[in-house]
Amino acid sequence: MNIPNIKKIKEIKDKKGLAMLILVLALIVFLLAQKVQIGSNEPIVVRESTEINAVVADDQDSGSMIHVASVSLAEGGFVVMHDDKSGFPMDILGVSEYLAPGVYKNVTVPLEIRSIPGDKMIVVIHLDNGNGVFAPADDYSIQDSEGNNILAPITIK
Repeated sequence: MNIPNIKKIKEIKDKKGLAMLILVLALIVFLLAQKVQIGSNEPIVVRESTEINAVVADDQDSGSMIHVASVSLAEGGFVVMHDDKSGFPMDILGVSEYLAPGVYKNVTVPLEIRSIPGDKMIVVIHLDNGNGVFAPADDYSIQDSEGNNILAPITIK
């Protein structure tokens, strides 16, 4: 009768345990790296070209930044935060960096003043005039086929 060597069985279990530990540590490092990327203030380019102009933003907590969930630009432009006056975009409260044509997620717009609960704002996308620098008089809001501004109203919680 052949009896397995107890020492060899223990070595095999130890190697499997070490392999499992390495796998778990690799998974943790991967997840932490993803969290850093998602939590960063850099917009994530989803697609480099599109024919659609759109913006999606959710209500936000108060602070000095607005986080826009998704922006789609057929041509280069900016995400601009406006004060909401009875449903109309008025004073400019903040402007994103220049965004080349494409689809973006996690676009951060710094505000000139800190928002407080109850503030109402409108996220509007503006077309760049070609120089890469936002100028309110030259960089007009992008409109849909019916002449309506492409925008997303938000409320600060």
